[in-house]
Amino acid sequence: MNSLLKKLAHFDKLNHQKKSLHRLICKKIPPGTACQDFILPPLKRLNAINQSILEIRFVGLTNMLDEWQKELVERIVSENQIISEAEAQLDSSGEFAATPQNLHDSEEERRRDPCRQILDKLAERLNANVLFAKKFSKEVKARYQQQLSVKVIGFGEISTVLELTGGGTYAQPLPDRYRWVYKKMPVFPHLEGAEMYAALYREYFSIITVDIGIRIPQQKIHIHPVSDGKVRIYALQEKVPVESVGHRLIHRLEEDECALLMRMILGEIKKVAVFNQRQSRIKLAIDAQISNWAFPEVDLREARLSGNESVVFIDTSSPLYRVDGIEQLDAEIFLKSTPFFLRPVIRALFLQDVLDRYYDIHLDTVDLIANLYKEGRPEIIPLLISVANAFFANEMVDFGIQPITLEEVTKYYKEDAFIWKFYLAARKIDRFITEKVLRRTYEFRLPDHVQR
Repeated sequence: MNSLLKKLAHFDKLNHQKKSLHRLICKKIPPGTACQDFILPPLKRLNAINQSILEIRFVGLTNMLDEWQKELVERIVSENQIISEAEAQLDSSGEFAATPQNLHDSEEERRRDPCRQILDKLAERLNANVLFAKKFSKEVKARYQQQLSVKVIGFGEISTVLELTGGGTYAQPLPDRYRWVYKKMPVFPHLEGAEMYAALYREYFSIITVDIGIRIPQQKIHIHPVSDGKVRIYALQEKVPVESVGHRLIHRLEEDECALLMRMILGEIKKVAVFNQRQSRIKLAIDAQISNWAFPEVDLREARLSGNESVVFIDTSSPLYRVDGIEQLDAEIFLKSTPFFLRPVIRALFLQDVLDRYYDIHLDTVDLIANLYKEGRPEIIPLLISVANAFFANEMVDFGIQPITLEEVTKYYKEDAFIWKFYLAARKIDRFITEKVLRRTYEFRLPDHVQR
């Protein structure tokens, strides 16, 4: 264990050496030259990628330790129960000794002796623990010795969704229980802010799963120090099969199954609406777009949907809920990735409207359906509009939700597509200024192109 912790601490030393090398290169390249202008920014970007690998590798190993500790506790509890059974079998003197004679008792005598049976069970458990420890050590070494790279599998409003992938001749696949996706959040200026976000993240998870009854994959929060008191949060989530996520699944389903999938999602949205209606203190919002829902029980070989499969919500990195009308999440977190020259405008004119949209079932559903243009299934939009309107009229009549029209969905998508294209272009300008003019590291990942 101490050896592993020393290896984890070695990451910080590697990061320090990397920064020293970068400073040396900066000194050797004359300032203002084309070489500096066009070599250093990519170098800094490469450094940022390497930093992500180091950070996620560190977080991944820490997570493995957590999983091991959890299983070890379960084993100890089980063995304590066996010991308690043994104590109950002791004679009135409270003594039970394993003498050389009874160690070599026959099988028949062992079966007749309840204490001996319990001791045999305990010995079997202890031998299993030895094998467990050896297996865990092997898994940790496999993870530590792998040549690892970071794969970007998605982009959120405030996070980049990453996955560690192995490489090299001797890389070994990790067990399923260690396969996670890592949602890389913006840097927090101080630990207090990160801890407040982590508390909201956990509370949001509790409300959705316990109070509302929506399923969410297992998730964890890791706070990772960066530098100068700043910290970064990695939100870990148990990985679901990629092909089971809604925006991928709809390309393999027939139209009637797409309609069924829509009704299943609307059923989950209704749970949120019922929770918000039955009490006045807490109002919770979700981003219901189709890429935020997974159907892990679908048979991916046949790609058939029966309606009995469980629905899993996978986007909890924006924990939006209000207590007594007050937004609990600091909305400034949404502006961290916004170009500096747009922040005042977005803060004044758009931010509140964007947040309010997620609390409005009608607008949230319009956004869900409009995203099918981006996902390449525009032909099923009229069908899903009729499904949504029928659901509102029959299943949610008490909520007074206005019907959705095709014109409304089309107009919403055109406006949304224009805004996001403009926003992505502005972020690329912001990256150019940050890297090539200010010569700083741009900490966010940007998609090269988003199909709209």
